[in-house]
Amino acid sequence: MRSLLAIAVLSALFGSNASAAAPANKADKPNVVVVFCDDLGYADIGPFDGKIPTPNLDRMAKEGRTFTNFYAAQAVCSASRAALLTGCYSNRVSIMGALGPKARHGINSDEMTIAEVVKQGGYATACYGKWHLGHHKQFLPMQHGFDDYFGLPYSNDMWPYHPGVRHLPMEERIKRWPHLPLIDKNEIVNAKVTPEDQTQLTTQYTDKAVSFIEANKDNPFFLYVPHSMPHVPLYVSDKFKGKSEHGVFGDVIMEIDWSVGQILDALKRTGNDQNTLVVFTSDNGPWLSYGDHAGSAGPLREGKGTSWDGGQREPTVMRWPAKIPAGTVCDELSGTIDLLPTIAAMTGTDLPKHTIDGKNILPLMTNADATSPHEYFCFYWGGHLQAIRSGDWKLHFPHGYRSLKGKPGTGGIPSRYIQKKTGLALFNMKDDLGETKNVADAHPEIVAKLKGYAQKARQELGDSVTKTKGQGVRPAGRLKSKALIVEGQNNHRNWPDTTKMMKSYLEQTGLFTVDVATTAPKGTDPNFKPNFFDYQVVVSNYNGAEWPEPTKQKFVKYMRNGGGLVVVHAADNAFGKWPAWNEMIGLGGWGGRNENSGPYVYFDENGKKVVNTEKGRGGHHGKQHPFSVVIRDKNHPITKGMPVEWLHAKDELYDKLRGPARNMNILATAFADPSTGGSGRNEPMLMTINYGKGRVFHIPMGHGNYSQECVGFIVSLQRGTEWAASGKVTQKIPKDFPTAEEGRDRKWTAK
Repeated sequence: MRSLLAIAVLSALFGSNASAAAPANKADKPNVVVVFCDDLGYADIGPFDGKIPTPNLDRMAKEGRTFTNFYAAQAVCSASRAALLTGCYSNRVSIMGALGPKARHGINSDEMTIAEVVKQGGYATACYGKWHLGHHKQFLPMQHGFDDYFGLPYSNDMWPYHPGVRHLPMEERIKRWPHLPLIDKNEIVNAKVTPEDQTQLTTQYTDKAVSFIEANKDNPFFLYVPHSMPHVPLYVSDKFKGKSEHGVFGDVIMEIDWSVGQILDALKRTGNDQNTLVVFTSDNGPWLSYGDHAGSAGPLREGKGTSWDGGQREPTVMRWPAKIPAGTVCDELSGTIDLLPTIAAMTGTDLPKHTIDGKNILPLMTNADATSPHEYFCFYWGGHLQAIRSGDWKLHFPHGYRSLKGKPGTGGIPSRYIQKKTGLALFNMKDDLGETKNVADAHPEIVAKLKGYAQKARQELGDSVTKTKGQGVRPAGRLKSKALIVEGQNNHRNWPDTTKMMKSYLEQTGLFTVDVATTAPKGTDPNFKPNFFDYQVVVSNYNGAEWPEPTKQKFVKYMRNGGGLVVVHAADNAFGKWPAWNEMIGLGGWGGRNENSGPYVYFDENGKKVVNTEKGRGGHHGKQHPFSVVIRDKNHPITKGMPVEWLHAKDELYDKLRGPARNMNILATAFADPSTGGSGRNEPMLMTINYGKGRVFHIPMGHGNYSQECVGFIVSLQRGTEWAASGKVTQKIPKDFPTAEEGRDRKWTAK
């Protein structure tokens, strides 16, 4: 690489320290442009011995500095982008893999992106291209510091024309890969991107970028251009179609190079050329199975999807005429995680208050003799720490990896991978760029040193193979589930209050947005027609007249197809003659229920479940009183972590409930003491039921406001609703949860 580029030592002119104070005016505030390619190989551009003509990138290298040991944080789309924008290993921010159109998570709003960092300094910000950090509105760029956004929310192959589904009829394809949307700001402007539309993406991103530069010529700005290409499927505009001698892949690279030239020209035209840092790099290495539709890792081993250098070492060029010496090379270890702290130093803005992993690499950018600020660099694949590098040494731990099986694919159709394995292996990356010579036996002291670094990394970031939980890991953002509380009729007159209480409790988790559907006060309401399919879970606070028959049919379909239902207290009195409802709730009371409805189900004094088919009405309770709840299933997500016994507040203790009880799991019981008028049995208090693909959580507690103020009730409702909505529980048991000896309340005041 050094044979291509002269090294000019200008350290006397450019200091190694970042400015400590915020610049006073526009002239002192450098602009930043980050061009981020998708699946670009290490040897795909001219400055890295690529064969495809890239005159504008060659110009960038001639006028700036190439970085030969610059790494992405993981060798896959979303993980890599999360690291770039947050300055953290993707494991720290819990963004792994490549988020698809069915993903319900994304970048957490508590994270701070580069855009949010520079916003502190009054910068204008924009993102034009592939985002891939969550496609729901709460995860999109404009909710994370960007003033403008235009692009695809995820990879351009996540559509009905994917090679894996092209043989299927369209109605079957879209079940796996729905149509690909194009988003402008927060709105979908093209719900069905076509192949013809994809030919214009690079041009559209470029035009938007140039317009943004021109509109902000007198303002400091941060521009992020994450190209959709050269990720497959490859598309190119007529401007470059057939122009290269390297097929459509070469055409695509030439168009990306043109895009870089347009950006550089716009900077010069607006007078921002000298004081703008332009960074060109990629998210990971080439997708080798696509053969002639993929790039080349050159001398590096393997490609995308591996922790070998072909997967993570990126061809990187930086240009900033006012600061970076022209025509120079940096061979020091650095990576995309370093851009956030470096840009913060450049712009005089504050770093996030939480821990980040990147380092300020301004000295590497501006000096000739600076050394890497990284003691070590981690190579994760998913949650597995597969390798670690320090200086010239890289140690691989035993792991599997994918490698091509036979010849690579052609024409946009991939070939197959096979799984290979490596044992513990040490490589000197200065002497052995291709990671071919394992020298672990010759350097046991280096192996031991890197193992020590790895253990530090595992303690902080975790490791799925060693089952180490990282102490510094933060959660990804989760899409808030939509919950619908159904109310309107109930023999318990405080139902308006309990609806408000439950709505508040669910919203407090940060996991739900809650709507309320209210029936007419009496009789069957013909206008009660909620669209249940808009919600992940329905919470029933209803005990009244039958719903209209079409509404009942839609609800059954909703549940059978994977809906969620939470049944609270008197809601299990409702619909005694509706077989599907009785099947959903497992057990119910009153409403004409008797032996024809199903058996009584309870636990005996030895802790065994009893199914009693004797005759008798369903539903009874004694006097209201505080009572103990005993956990029967300690491992269910809802009850896991709860005390084995906890004291509930004053409540009606429902007993003698009966019903089909099919596919039902009793999570907890309470003893209905005869001294208070109870049955003398251990009655079910927390239950789950599977109905088709749907999940039901049934909690017979919650009669009065005082009953629902119990922390045990609140937490059970919150965790049970999350489970019904998603099949998972992420909430922790709070410190104020009741114990066996002490009940604990959270007083609620109507607002």
